[in-house]
Amino acid sequence: MGSRKLLWGNDITTEAGHPLGRLEIFEGEEAINVVDAFVQNIADDVDLGNAIGFRSNLLDVVCESESITCSTRVPLVYRKLINDEHGKNLGAIEVYENEELIDAVVRFLRQTKVSVDEIALKNYVFEQACGLARVLCTRNVAVVYNQMINESDGSPIDRLVIYENEEPADKAFKWCKENNVVKYYDCEYDLLLLPFVNKPISFTHSYSPLPPGGRAVLVNSVCESDMVICKRRQPVYLSISISDPDGGHINMLELKHGNEPADDVFAFFATNGLFKKKWDFHGMVQQICAKPSVDCKREKAVKYFDNNFSMGNKELGRLVIWEDEEVVDVLYNIRMHHNMTAQDQRISFNDICKRPEVPCNRFKAIAYRKTQITKLDYEKFGNETCRRQFVGVKHLASFGELPFGGKISKMLKKDGVVSVSLLWMLAIVMANVSVVLFTKTLIIPRCVCW
Repeated sequence: MGSRKLLWGNDITTEAGHPLGRLEIFEGEEAINVVDAFVQNIADDVDLGNAIGFRSNLLDVVCESESITCSTRVPLVYRKLINDEHGKNLGAIEVYENEELIDAVVRFLRQTKVSVDEIALKNYVFEQACGLARVLCTRNVAVVYNQMINESDGSPIDRLVIYENEEPADKAFKWCKENNVVKYYDCEYDLLLLPFVNKPISFTHSYSPLPPGGRAVLVNSVCESDMVICKRRQPVYLSISISDPDGGHINMLELKHGNEPADDVFAFFATNGLFKKKWDFHGMVQQICAKPSVDCKREKAVKYFDNNFSMGNKELGRLVIWEDEEVVDVLYNIRMHHNMTAQDQRISFNDICKRPEVPCNRFKAIAYRKTQITKLDYEKFGNETCRRQFVGVKHLASFGELPFGGKISKMLKKDGVVSVSLLWMLAIVMANVSVVLFTKTLIIPRCVCW
């Protein structure tokens, strides 16, 4: 054994005194692996009766020694070093007794986070190890979570098992429904605003609401396990495949428990660029809400929501931005109201608008907005600085759309400019319409002069 230090050594005999051989454990070796190898070597030649029981008793004797540290009682049955294409060692896949090979492979992938072709690695290891003694290959999908969920008094409810190809939040919610504990065990997303307590998973039927500030106990416990990868922590109750008019697949629309369907549809539109393609958002919301399994309380979507929004190091509480609001306008109003800086606004804007589900169409806020503006409105502002009463032809192009607008346009082309008051009188008489400069919304700075 070279220069390694011998920690434990003894001649092993049966209860009847028949010699079985010498067992030696050196520094750096796991006791259970050495004991298991010893038992496997003699099992074919000696009738040990219950080999597992004999191994357990022998391990007890070994672990009683002060020089031996026994960290596990489960032996390793297969070990495979994994290298990348350049020969660099990435680690080792280790399979323990009674463990499925696929579970060991996925554990290696998720713990090492190596960048490899996962399917190719799985196929390679299966070819190498399946068929070997004590290596289990009864399934090809790994279990990433397997735990008994208990009542607060320790009595078992049921075992929660999650496979690698399942979304943990959905499986946890399904487990809650199957065990009729949705209301009691924080499985509904309405109840997910609860502080997460880092303790063994157990619950009590005497549920009482806790202050907001966390997420569901069960979902968080699952998602914080080493082997579990959670893409989201909200369970989905309906998935719909959305295609374009040519039949091309766009994506899967997922409706989540605790969300308004309109909000999920809005996020789907924004993430997949459907607003830019001029898809009918409200039409789709109406179609989704017409489904029997969908409960819509509103059809107007929330673009962005934060229950504990802060800006400029100031806690502001709940922030709701609706679909017809621009993020920059809302943040500008907050900034003005709380006397914050432009930098504070910019930081919050960048943080919100970097999210793919939040479309931001403008980078500058509208400071003042007025619609259906008439000439008389200008005289109400009280800060006019316009010094003349004549308007250029190019500013009245919209008159061509009014009755007799063509005649007015010809008159304007003949005369360089026309008295504004006279022009408006003609427009009122001929068109019998309200005196409106523009039919669209105008954004008015402090002074508008022509």
